[in-house]
Amino acid sequence: MAKQFRIEPTLKKQLENWDTPNLIKRLENEGLTPALETEIKKSSHDSGRLYALKEPESIKPVEKFLKDTTDNPSLTDELLQERKEALESLYGTTQKGINWQNIEARIRGYIQERKGLRNPTINVEHVIGQTLESLQRGVELQKFGNFTDESIRDIYSFYQDELDKIETGKKGIEEIGRIKDIQTGRAEKASRTGEFQDFLTTGEAESEAFASEFLKRQQERGADVLSQELAPDVAQQLQKRGLLDSGEFGATISNLGAQIQSGIEQEYISQRDEDIAFWADMGFKAKFQELIDADKEVAGQIASERQTIRQGQQQRYAKREGDIQSRFNIDLFRRENERALQDYKQKTTRQLSKQREQSQAQQIGNIAQTATQGIGTGFLLKKFG
Repeated sequence: MAKQFRIEPTLKKQLENWDTPNLIKRLENEGLTPALETEIKKSSHDSGRLYALKEPESIKPVEKFLKDTTDNPSLTDELLQERKEALESLYGTTQKGINWQNIEARIRGYIQERKGLRNPTINVEHVIGQTLESLQRGVELQKFGNFTDESIRDIYSFYQDELDKIETGKKGIEEIGRIKDIQTGRAEKASRTGEFQDFLTTGEAESEAFASEFLKRQQERGADVLSQELAPDVAQQLQKRGLLDSGEFGATISNLGAQIQSGIEQEYISQRDEDIAFWADMGFKAKFQELIDADKEVAGQIASERQTIRQGQQQRYAKREGDIQSRFNIDLFRRENERALQDYKQKTTRQLSKQREQSQAQQIGNIAQTATQGIGTGFLLKKFG
């Protein structure tokens, strides 16, 4: 039996917990009849809920529901599915022909109601058979027995009712097909949207993973530079100055490590900011949304875009890696220059110190010699003068 009434979905869900037997099925087939209402009132658990069934739009004829939901494209997925199910309940899913049994039953009832058209001698079965044959052949009905023009019009109306049902059913089945097309389109669009959303999610995750790997690799390289190249140089310089055990080594290494880490993190943060800005770009998203709205597949475009993004990211990170490496090289070069300059200064200082010592010694010798000469000359003059 086709459902005759539509129950509002939220209410229908609530009715599943009511005590009245077969409540949902009876409401869909008969509506809220007085007999059913009385039965609900007798239930201790359901009586207080009865008002919910009388709320506007809670329960309404399927025909009214169909009339209120004719704009298929604008319906929600839930309403669209409900409408399809209602149409299928009324008309099925395949086209039906004329129900001759129904026409025959109506003709028979019509003749019986009129007491055999008030002609005791009329052969009712013969008249019915001839009438059905004429309708099936599409020929004009004859005035069998006491058939009047009014009787013929009434019988034609039975036939027309069946034709109308066929036409209505045809339209209903055609609409079911259109609804299925809409549902298929929405499902495909949802699938394409899902593909794109997955691309955004995985793309952002891949960019973050790529950046994290970049950061890890640069930090390891920075640690190598610090431990293998800078630390030995610092130790050598401090040892020359007799400060290796003074604590200055740890402070210097910590300072150099912080500088290296800061430089690496600056590059990493700058690149991450670019990545985040790219994935948040509405223009980028709009391009894909246009494809989705135009019912075009996006898988190929996504694959191409992912490859382009990866290549671009690799190029950007390679440049930043080169910048960091250059900074390492510059730092090492600067350290070499500072060490060479320091060595030069120390050597020059030693040379100047030695020269000053030699000069001072010579001056002292000259003074002593002059003094000696002066004393000797005075002695001679005094003795022999």
